Amino acid sequence: MDTPGEMLKQYANEIRSHRKWLQSFDEGYVTKWEKLLKADPEAAICEAATRELLERHDVTVRPNEDLSVGGPDYLCTRGRKHFYLEVTCISKDAATRVTKLPDKCPSGPESYTYMTNKILRKLSNKASQCAGMDGPTLVALCTLHSQAGDLCFDDLAAEELLIGITYITHDLDNETHEPVGNTYDITRLEGSAFIRPVKASPNWIEHVRNPVSAILLCGFGSFPPSVMACLHPSPNYPFDQTLLPQIKFCRLVEGYLTGPPEVEWI
Repeated sequence: MDTPGEMLKQYANEIRSHRKWLQSFDEGYVTKWEKLLKADPEAAICEAATRELLERHDVTVRPNEDLSVGGPDYLCTRGRKHFYLEVTCISKDAATRVTKLPDKCPSGPESYTYMTNKILRKLSNKASQCAGMDGPTLVALCTLHSQAGDLCFDDLAAEELLIGITYITHDLDNETHEPVGNTYDITRLEGSAFIRPVKASPNWIEHVRNPVSAILLCGFGSFPPSVMACLHPSPNYPFDQTLLPQIKFCRLVEGYLTGPPEVEWI
């Protein structure tokens, strides 16, 4: 695992660029970020990398967080549209504990576990911070862990965030209790970021974390960075994914409220 000094050296360009960018705004922003860089360099670097990512997509970014009461990190505009973005970081140590993957590539194949539950805890902690805004609010979930960013921020991981953990099952004959027909996938929505069964009526589905319009999964430790997104099916403010046209978005297919949920990429 990299030492803090090695990490600061590795991301020196991003740190230098972000420091210079912050200096054009209220000095309180750069002071706060410098404190974060000292206390939690991975989180500070993820904020810098996310801002650079947005700017590469022709998005104008400004600090948004109220220095006294908080709020999403960035106000982002493109043309006449705007959205907000909150950045949160899954540290290398945490990613290793959850996935069982070393940060650096091993010499041979290894088994690993997705970070779905860790992502959901991070997302739940940020949902209230995204409330009360006057436009779409995204949460960027980032990691500098090279393998976790590459293997656990992939298409299947994004789909699991929308529909939950899937299980392979089959139907049983009522009399013989023998399996009949082909196996198929089902989900109980365990680990779904935006929908869940209603407790009093499990056959009904309700929406959760509505202040979050979409999730950005940012694996900044892999090269090139692995970046994709999941759209909330019924947020307080829908996000126009054409504002980030070079990023893949997945969403729930219409009909998920009454039938098995399916995902499509747009």
